[in-house]
Formats: sequence, structure tokens, C-alpha cells
Amino acid sequence: MPYIETAKQNSVKKVEELRRVLKNDDTTFTIVVGGSLARGEASDESDIDYFFFGDDEASVERAKDFLRSKEIEIAAIVGKAPSADGAFGSAACETRQALITDIGGNNDDNAKITRRILFLLEGSWLTSPDTFKRYRRAVLSRYVSEHVEPHHLTRFLLNDVIRYYRTICVDFEFKTVEKNKEWGLRYIKLRYSRQFLYFSGIVAIAQTVGLSPLAKVERLIELFDLTPIERVRTICGTSADEALRLYDNFLQKISSGATRTELNTVGQDRQTHTEDFKDLQSKGRLFTAELSKILDGTYGPQHPIHKALVF
Repeated sequence: MPYIETAKQNSVKKVEELRRVLKNDDTTFTIVVGGSLARGEASDESDIDYFFFGDDEASVERAKDFLRSKEIEIAAIVGKAPSADGAFGSAACETRQALITDIGGNNDDNAKITRRILFLLEGSWLTSPDTFKRYRRAVLSRYVSEHVEPHHLTRFLLNDVIRYYRTICVDFEFKTVEKNKEWGLRYIKLRYSRQFLYFSGIVAIAQTVGLSPLAKVERLIELFDLTPIERVRTICGTSADEALRLYDNFLQKISSGATRTELNTVGQDRQTHTEDFKDLQSKGRLFTAELSKILDGTYGPQHPIHKALVF
């Protein structure tokens, strides 16, 4: 699958360059890359999406200052400067304690749940790998209580992954209808990369059945260290081949700047639908059907993941 492999090589190269530029000795914070770079799916059209966590507020402030000092070097690697409203805004950072508290509470807004779940499902370290691993273990230990029985799923985590996915689906409607954001490219990404990331989280959580609470955490750490594509391949084997072939086609299409520009002209009105959009939309339906087939084939009808996704 040539475009999956090309995207992986491109992503690895850029992440390695970012790690070199951002290397420092401060282990009280970690800078985390997300998005297509972290998933191993980046093309030359991809930008950088990152956030950061610190041991305390002072650590967070040091991370902000450090990133500001590296802005030009980062832009030279990824092709554009990081957004001042993203990486340097308050919504893109928090302390370790804030990361694991108030989950589901009044302050657990869209930005916070997105940051937390993406940290688990696709995040990759740019600085302080040991700190990154420490924070990820802390989050997973918060989700997996010591009282969870071996035959149970990690339901707390599963419910939050489901909540995240449904949140971005609803958020898509809000952004494109009420905020008048571009519709076409967002729609295609929702049908492919967002859905696939969600699926990779579901199958990882399904793997925790039959394990002790500690073993559940260790298994999740092991699986979340993989990219979503690697994760699904590891768990589902060759049964994922057709879905990945369709995903390879998606990556090929959105690696083209011209196709991205074209998709951004597409709206809900069918008269605006281009041939590329209609092809991706049609294959997107097949992609969803394949993911459903893989889930059924990997886990028998008695596996608790099926009921848990409904109730």
C-alpha cells in the first residue's frame, strides 16, 4: 500500500527532525505531537498539531517559552508556523494533575476531552519521552480502576473514547453550519481518519478483556505506542487489508494540494459535489462497512465489546 508507506516515511522523518530541534534537558514537561504527523499519515500538505503538559504551572510556562524560542525552526520543518491560538493558547496545555482530574466534570469541555483522548490514541512525544510515558500511564491508571474485574472491559475509557468521537461528529455540524467552516474536506476526514482513529481505540480496549487491572494498563500502553494503522494491523491481522486499501486511497487523494482545495469548495448542496468527492464518499461507505466487518470477525458475538458499544 504505497501511500500508507510514503506517509509513514514522511512522518517519521519530520518527527525525528522536530525531536532534534526541540531536544532539551527539562523533564518537568513534555511536548506532544498529534494529528497526521503522530499517526504516521502526513504528507507535504500536513501542518503541525501539538500540545503540552507539565508537572505544574511553572513547568507549563517554561514549555510555552521554549516553544516560542523554537517557532522559526519548527516552521522550517513543517512548512508553516504553529498557530498562536493553538500551541501557545491556554487550551493547548495543562498540568499533569489537571490532565487526570475532572474527567466528565463541568470543566471537561470539548478542548479538554479532545486533548486527553488524542494524547492516548495518537499522541507521540517530541520532548522528554520518559515524562510522556509517565503522563500516559497516569491517565490510563485513572481510567482503569484496581476494582475492574479481569473479564470486564475498561468501560470508563471506552465510554470516554465514544464520547470524544460523538463530540467531534456533533462539532462538525456546528462548525460547518453555524460557523460556516469549509464542509467537504472536514466531511471526508470525518469519514476516514477520524473514524479510523476511533476504531483503533475500540479494538485496543477490546483487547483488555481477560486481563488484571495492571495488565490492562500495560496492554493499552503497548497498543497506544503504535500508530492507529499499526495498532489495527497488529490486532486484526490480514482481515484489515481491504479497509487499509481504501484508507491508502484516501491518503493518496488528500496528499494532493489541488484535491484539498477542491474538497474545500464542496458543500452539502449536491450540485457542488465533484467527482473526487463523490468517489471518496462512496468508498468511505465501503470503508465503514469494512471496519464493522473487521470488528465482528475479530471478536465473536459473545465478546462484551459489542454490547458495550450500544449500551
